[in-house]
Amino acid sequence: TTTTTTTTATTTSATQATTTYSLSAQLASFSTVVNITQANIAMQCSGVSSLTVDVNVAGTGLTACRRATSGSGGCGSLFFNPNMAYTAVKGSVTLYQFGSTDAFDPQATPTPGRTADGVSLWAGNTLLWAYAVGIGIPNPGNPTVTPMTIGAPQTCPRTGGTQPPSSLNGQWSCATGNPQSTIAFTFFNVPLFGPAAEFTVPVAATGAPLELRICTDEGTANENILLAAASLSVRA
Repeated sequence: TTTTTTTTATTTSATQATTTYSLSAQLASFSTVVNITQANIAMQCSGVSSLTVDVNVAGTGLTACRRATSGSGGCGSLFFNPNMAYTAVKGSVTLYQFGSTDAFDPQATPTPGRTADGVSLWAGNTLLWAYAVGIGIPNPGNPTVTPMTIGAPQTCPRTGGTQPPSSLNGQWSCATGNPQSTIAFTFFNVPLFGPAAEFTVPVAATGAPLELRICTDEGTANENILLAAASLSVRA
C-alpha cells in the first residue's frame, strides 16, 4: 500500500464534451458490461501484474486499484468482454490523485500507450475517452510559482495546460484534486469525475473487449492514479 499524508481538496475542475444523438439512439437500452464498486474492486484488480490493490488508502478506508510500484512511467489495464456486438459505449470512472500528475503534458520521455496521466477508455484499438488528472490549480496571484504558473503544461487545458491530442476529438475530461499551487507528493482525498462525468460515444459495430488503461509518465513515488469505481455498458 501507499503510505502518505492525506490532504483534502475542496475544489475540482473538469472539461467534458457532449455529443448529440438521434432520439431513437438515445432511447435504445444499454447492457451493463461491468460495474466496479468498493465492494468488488479488489477482486477486479487482483492478478494484474502492472496493477495493485491499495487497501485503506492513507487511512481513509478507501480501496483502490493503482499502478504497481515502479521507478518509471507506465500503464496497467483492466479488460472486460461485452459478449455482444455493440455500436455505442457509455461509461464513467471515479479516480483519486496521488502526487504530481501531469494531465496531457507529454513530459520528456514518452510513455507507450499513455494518452494522459489518468485513465483512458478503449474499445480494442479505438480510443473512446480520456480522463486526465492535472497537477494542481495555478495561482493567478503569484504567476512566478513553478510549475503552477498560468499556462503550466501539467495543469488541465482550461487553465492553460497542454491541449489533448486531436485524435480525441473533444472526447475527454480533466480535473485535479490538488487545491494548491505547489507540488505535493501526497494523496488528495477528493473523488474526481464519477457519474457526473459520464460519457456516451458511438463506435463502428464491434465486439472488441473494453479496456480501462491507468497511466502515468513518472514513477509511482512521484505520482499515481487510483481507480475507486467504474461503470461500463454497451448498446447494440
